Amino acid sequence: MGISGWKAKEWNGSGSVRLGEDGGQFRVTWNNTNRALPDAVPGRGYSNNGVGYREFDVSMNKSFYFSGDNGYGTKRVNEAGQMRSVGRWVGATPGGKAHAQALVYISEVPRTNPAGDRSSNAIDITVAEWASRSVRSEYESLHRHTFGTGGEPVENLSLSNKTEALGEIQNSGMTYMVFRRTPGDMGEKASYFILRKYNQEYQDGYRLATVDIKNLVSSIDSKDSAFNGLSNWYVSVAGWEVTGANASAGTFEYKCYAMPKLGEASGSTAPSGCWS
Repeated sequence: MGISGWKAKEWNGSGSVRLGEDGGQFRVTWNNTNRALPDAVPGRGYSNNGVGYREFDVSMNKSFYFSGDNGYGTKRVNEAGQMRSVGRWVGATPGGKAHAQALVYISEVPRTNPAGDRSSNAIDITVAEWASRSVRSEYESLHRHTFGTGGEPVENLSLSNKTEALGEIQNSGMTYMVFRRTPGDMGEKASYFILRKYNQEYQDGYRLATVDIKNLVSSIDSKDSAFNGLSNWYVSVAGWEVTGANASAGTFEYKCYAMPKLGEASGSTAPSGCWS
C-alpha cells in the first residue's frame, strides 16, 4: 500500500495530510486559493480539466508500482472484489469543487514495470461518494439536460467540453450517474466520473461507502459501447482519494479504508471495529 498525489502546476494554497496505520485514519486538509479560471473556453467549458480546475489529488492505494502488491497489474477485473471506506467531511462541506472517491485504473495490457506509463492503453474510473454542492450541481444539470428532464444548457456549464452523460448504473445497492471524457484527463483512453446520486454531502457523521470493482466495470461496459470487454482488462490501481479544486477549502477524513487483494472476495483488513 502506498500514498500518491498530483497537483496542477498552477495550484495555489496550503494543504496537509495526516496518516494513521495502514487502513486507518487518512485525513486531508486544504485551502485552494485559486479563484479565476483563465483557460475557460466560452460556450465550451474548460479545455483541460486538471489545469482548468487547478486541482490536487491525494490517495491511499494499492498499485502495480509496488512489486507484488496483491496482484495489481497482473490480475484481471473479473478477479477483483470490493473496496470499502468509512469517511466524512470534518465541519461543513467545502464550497468550490471538492470530492472524495474510490479510484480505479484498469489497463488493456498487464502492468509490471513501475517506470512505465500508466496512462497509455488505460482507463481511469473515479467513483465520487462524497461531493461538494458545486460539483454535484453541474454534473446533475448535464445529466438532466442529456436525458430530457431539464437542467442548464450544456454551453453554460464549466465542465470539460469532452464530458458526456451516459445514464445511470447500480453498484452495491446505490444509484450512480455515469459520465465519460474521451480522451482521459491525463492522456488515458478515457476517464469515467461516476457520481453517487443521493446523500452526497454527509454532514451528519461517518458513512460507509462500498464499491464492487467487478460489478462496476461490468456495468460501465454494458452502458457504454465505446469499449468492449473491459472485464478482461487488468486492474493496475485501486485506492481512496481526496480532490480539491479551484476555490475550495476543507477537511475530509477517512476513518478507515480497504482495497481488495485481487482474486479474493473482499477488501484487506482495516482496524478492528471500523465498519460497525
